[in-house]
Amino acid sequence: MTPKRVLLLCVFGSGAFAFAGLGQAPPNAPPLPVTNAPTTFGTSNTVYTSVGEWKFTPFTSSWTYGDTGGNHPTRFMTVPNAFLLSAPELPSGALLQWIEFEYCNSNPTEQISLGFYLADFQNNITNTITSIVGPANSGCSHASFDISIYGLTVDNLNHRYPLYAFFGANGDSTTSIAGSIIGYKLQVSPAPGSNTFNDVLPSDPGFQYVEALVKAGITGGCGGGNFCPDNPVTRRQMAIFLAKALGLSYD
Repeated sequence: MTPKRVLLLCVFGSGAFAFAGLGQAPPNAPPLPVTNAPTTFGTSNTVYTSVGEWKFTPFTSSWTYGDTGGNHPTRFMTVPNAFLLSAPELPSGALLQWIEFEYCNSNPTEQISLGFYLADFQNNITNTITSIVGPANSGCSHASFDISIYGLTVDNLNHRYPLYAFFGANGDSTTSIAGSIIGYKLQVSPAPGSNTFNDVLPSDPGFQYVEALVKAGITGGCGGGNFCPDNPVTRRQMAIFLAKALGLSYD
């Protein structure tokens, strides 16, 4: 599948921001998938983090905004041609899977533009992961789609992952953001270039996973520079591995 590229040019006073997109969401995307699987630990489940409307703030403090409140709270700009930003909390090393934007638009002519992008720490946009447009007079709706096709791994050391909501010339509550939901999967750390233990070499099928345990401080091996990969695991060792890996507490 070849992702479409979109270009969104937003002009605010004397400044301009160009968003070069990897993909654009379909207008009638499916709702949030329902699952009864655990969502806290493991690499096979998609974990979801919710970004509420209250986490979206103006790009500059000179821009004013409002909140609708009530049972369906949303946030909107009270100045024209302005936008809100939010920085979702995503764990380093996670593989991005899915995103949903939730918005309201009762304006007869203006649209709302929503996006998720990559930026450096000077807030220079390096690439837009996806962007969508909430058309005029479309009511309260959502747009969501699969972003796993891009194979994006979260790197919080070198990138920011802001969400934005750009509003039109109306500057009132007829266009507003209700929030966003981002899905990701946890991953096992990539294998290092050299081995920690004498008896688990890079050619070993368990090498990546043993090294991940070492890096996470879950194991120090069996002594003498070895891991003893074929030795049986006692119940005591199992308790140590699981408690450290899952961060378990007795409280």
